[in-house]
Amino acid sequence: PGLEEKNAESSSAAEPSKTESSFSGLCMYINLERRSDRRERLEKLVASSSSSWLSSHLERVTAVDGHTELSWAKLLGDGLITPEACAQARMAEEQKFPTMN
Repeated sequence: PGLEEKNAESSSAAEPSKTESSFSGLCMYINLERRSDRRERLEKLVASSSSSWLSSHLERVTAVDGHTELSWAKLLGDGLITPEACAQARMAEEQKFPTMN
């Protein structure tokens, strides 16, 4: 084949056409349990879209609510922070520096 034919063959092989059926994976979103309004709005938006892939691959991840579910003691007890980090965070709170609240 000539040079033009080789270029056409290599460009078509390098760029497969993307269709919804060739996508894989998930589309995950994080949402607070107490914000069901946001969840409903997103789900309506996805349902009204023309993407059948998105509507069938959407998965919600429940967010941790920092206002009600977190404490330094719990984070320390769960092994997610060190005792030193916990002490620094408590000191910062006492000095009215922003932390997780």
